[in-house]
Amino acid sequence: MSFPAVCAVFVANVLILSIATAYFVRIKSAESTLFSLQQRQSIDAPVQIMVPQIGVQKPVKPGTYDLSKDSWLITQDAAHFASLSVAPNTKKGTTVIYAHNTTDLFGKIHKLNTGDIVVLTTQDGRRFTYGYLSQEKVSPTHVTVFRNDGRPQLTLITCTGPHNNARLLVHLKLITTN
Repeated sequence: MSFPAVCAVFVANVLILSIATAYFVRIKSAESTLFSLQQRQSIDAPVQIMVPQIGVQKPVKPGTYDLSKDSWLITQDAAHFASLSVAPNTKKGTTVIYAHNTTDLFGKIHKLNTGDIVVLTTQDGRRFTYGYLSQEKVSPTHVTVFRNDGRPQLTLITCTGPHNNARLLVHLKLITTN
């Protein structure tokens, strides 16, 4: 199976499980509140990622799900902000950024270790600096990363393993904002 096809399968599996959860959570909100949150999300959306230890500095594009193709949007030239995750913030939840497992994107994130940082810059110019916590390999259907609770953190996701049949998740905690 080709790399894009494997990534599409991963995204489809994640989406199916996360859409159901997101639907039930969001249905409880009033329409005006939801509109307000969507406006805030676009202002807070990350637009650039920098991972100094592996030489990555790339734009971050919205990571939307295409129902007609049953896959997440993913390109060769940028990282993507998973729209089902929370925007970078100082209160709670996990921000998810995903990209291809290529040298100029997330192909080297497995080399991150204690003391390494990742910096996200948002649409409104704020910078969020995260410090390395851990990493794990999971199945493509693993969706617990889309939590909107707990301390603010960042998770980077890319394909890994033989034929890209697994996902590498790198977890980072929020250190500072400015």
